[in-house]
Amino acid sequence: MKIKWWHRISNNEVLQRAKSTTIETMLCGNHLHWLVYVSRMKDNRIQKQLLFGELARRTCDRGHPRKRWKDCAKDDLKSFNIDYNSWYCETQDRARWQQNVREGEAFSERQLFSRAERHHQKRHEVRAPLFQN
Repeated sequence: MKIKWWHRISNNEVLQRAKSTTIETMLCGNHLHWLVYVSRMKDNRIQKQLLFGELARRTCDRGHPRKRWKDCAKDDLKSFNIDYNSWYCETQDRARWQQNVREGEAFSERQLFSRAERHHQKRHEVRAPLFQN
């Protein structure tokens, strides 16, 4: 793309020129791909038992609990604007699920770009002095 660092072009601009997605969106998509792969497995497979199973009672560590893979998958579904309560049913129809993921990827990208744009505007806004004589 022949973009040099002194051109001072933002990462979002480079991604749009390259017609690419962010690494964050790619990772979320990969997480969801594996989640669906496991959800379609037979119930006796270890991967599915580990994903959907719960641990026996144990004492919790102090502070907030560690994030499990299931919690990360829930965050990915949320960032792709997919309902957490109905995702499992939607995965059974491949065409519908793929459409939802494509729409979710576009939604996630728009959210990331708008967040970056708001941050950029906030950093470069002209502020009135706190104290005036």
